Amino acid sequence: MKHDRVLIVEDEVHSRDQLELWLNEIPDVGDVRSASGLVEARSILETFDPSIVFLDIELGDGNGFDLISSVSQAAIVFTTAYEIYAVRAFRVNAIDYILKPFDKSDVEKALGRASERFRSKTPAATIQEFLTLKHNGVMYFLDPREISLVRSEDYYSAVHVGKRQFLTRKSISELTDQLHRFGFERVHRSTIINLAMVTAVQSLPSGGLEVELANGSNVTVSRSYTHKVKAAIAERSSVQL
Repeated sequence: MKHDRVLIVEDEVHSRDQLELWLNEIPDVGDVRSASGLVEARSILETFDPSIVFLDIELGDGNGFDLISSVSQAAIVFTTAYEIYAVRAFRVNAIDYILKPFDKSDVEKALGRASERFRSKTPAATIQEFLTLKHNGVMYFLDPREISLVRSEDYYSAVHVGKRQFLTRKSISELTDQLHRFGFERVHRSTIINLAMVTAVQSLPSGGLEVELANGSNVTVSRSYTHKVKAAIAERSSVQL
């Protein structure tokens, strides 16, 4: 999707110029305007209606959150050096939260998320519906309905969303607790799956199960978790395994 109108609100000259340079190099971006603070941004907004706003939070003349009501129809990407604002950012339905120092790939990913939001034309999930994690210096807010499975890998947990994988320091036990209410079940000591993503189930000679997920993954359910998983699938589908 073409982002015809982009507004940058950033008081650090280097960051503002770098963002503007990167955005102008991306074919899907059209008109790019930039402001050094809230006063300048409000002046620009009198005649400019952005579809996406890259918004710093701690500005020289105020707080970026004070601009939200003026750009309520735009997709918001917060660009900041501080993690402490992450929860508040997604309470106002921001599509991304990029931590400084960021690079062009971070900007491109944010534009991709904006495109997905516009294509779906569905309201953003509320903060209670997001799984928040930090991956490669970027704070992500993932919709649990799009997560297929989570696997423990050494000192990390790998969260699978479509063909993408996000690594987080959160433990598999912590993620199980956070995702259980969204229909996730533990199938192995190192794996949890989204039951809504299950497309096929096969019993194994060992007494366990093998489940196929919508993303094409095949996951083995160990014997110790089989009874609980069968019961959970039966509850969701009314089919006894």
